[in-house]
Order: sequence, then structure tokens, then C-alpha cells
Amino acid sequence: MKLDNFDDSSTPVQAADWLSYVEDKMEAFEFERRFYPATFLDKMKLDLNNYVQDKKTVAEYEIGFNQIVRFVPHVAHDEVEKARQFRQGLKPAIRHVLGAFSITNFRSMVEQALGVEM
Repeated sequence: MKLDNFDDSSTPVQAADWLSYVEDKMEAFEFERRFYPATFLDKMKLDLNNYVQDKKTVAEYEIGFNQIVRFVPHVAHDEVEKARQFRQGLKPAIRHVLGAFSITNFRSMVEQALGVEM
């Protein structure tokens, strides 16, 4: 359901559902505004850009990556960008091999990285 889906021809049940949806969205927005201030979100963007695999396994790197990326919505909600960002932080040897593959989605990128690591 979208915010612009409500119109005068809706039934009372549809109107109540729409109102409930809007209230849920507003509560979520207020929660995010209160607990994820702009300074925190800016820090998460920087952390994501600087996050690298280093001595971690691909699986360990993925866990840390996912803990950060969820606070960077423009990356978290774009499968190709998320996969590209993930690949960028991998060890150079793994990243080099994966450069031959096209980026389709995050899960594929992780699976390919795990395969190269073996």
C-alpha cells in the first residue's frame, strides 16, 4: 500500500487500512529520526566506504558489511550498488578475480567471493 492510494471512493475498511499504514510509517519515521541521528548515518556512510575484508574470511566480512550497510539506505536498497560496494572492500586477490564477473545482485557476489576464497 502506498500513501497516495487513498481516495474518496475507498470503503471504510480500506480507509482504516490506509490510516493504519500511514500511522505505521509515521511511527517508523519518528523512531529513525530519534535513534538514527544524521551524525550517526553520516558515520555509517564513512564506515561503509572504509570497510575492508583485511584478515577476515569472506563470511566474516559479509557479517560486518551487513551490520553497516543497513544504515546506508541508498546502498542497502540497491542490489547492484550493494554488491559493488561489497566487492570493493574484498581482498585485492579476490576482488581481481571477481572483476571478470558482471554484478547482478548482492547474494551472487557473496557466493562468488566465497567460491574464490576456497
